[in-house]
Amino acid sequence: MKLSVYNLKNEKVSDLEVSEEIFNGEVKPHLMHQVVTGQLRLRRAGSAKVKNRSEVAGSTRKIYKQKGTGSARHGSKKAPTFSGGGTVFGPRGVIGKYKINKKVMRGGLISALSMLVSEGKIRVVESLELDTHKTKDFKAVLATFDVTKGLVVSDYKETTNFYLAGRNLKDMKIIKPEGLNVFDLLKYQEVIISVDAVKALETRLG
Repeated sequence: MKLSVYNLKNEKVSDLEVSEEIFNGEVKPHLMHQVVTGQLRLRRAGSAKVKNRSEVAGSTRKIYKQKGTGSARHGSKKAPTFSGGGTVFGPRGVIGKYKINKKVMRGGLISALSMLVSEGKIRVVESLELDTHKTKDFKAVLATFDVTKGLVVSDYKETTNFYLAGRNLKDMKIIKPEGLNVFDLLKYQEVIISVDAVKALETRLG
């Protein structure tokens, strides 16, 4: 299949032959859901933790005599039945490993790309080079594409003008093709991608 290629003035300059399998594949929502769920799970810090009865600070003295009180038998104020005592089966600060199968990851990414292409939300540009590194110039380019919130995919260097100009925009994210993922595609919806990044994606997913 062919995708139209535009310049930074939003003028069509050529057509780019791309992989039918990657950019016009079957959209599988269940794969996208599985990948996004896995991504979010792996982002969790795993810092939630509570103390059990052996970790709670307090005396280990038996709180009252064993018999004759008419109450239940207790040996420590740190027991989970008392306020301020330990917690039973609470989070321990460790998250189990979660692995996303490579085929599932690939299928989810192809589904997301194919869905956005079919909706006309992926714009291929021949080059993302700017003459200056001013943010207003970057925003002017976005305005020509009628994009206010989106994802820019390019095999950039950290010293290139367009990266320096766009890195501090709140609603834009600049990412390299090897880091492109399902979560960002579904979050930002509008995608501007360079020709070089398209070829790198085909190599990655081919």
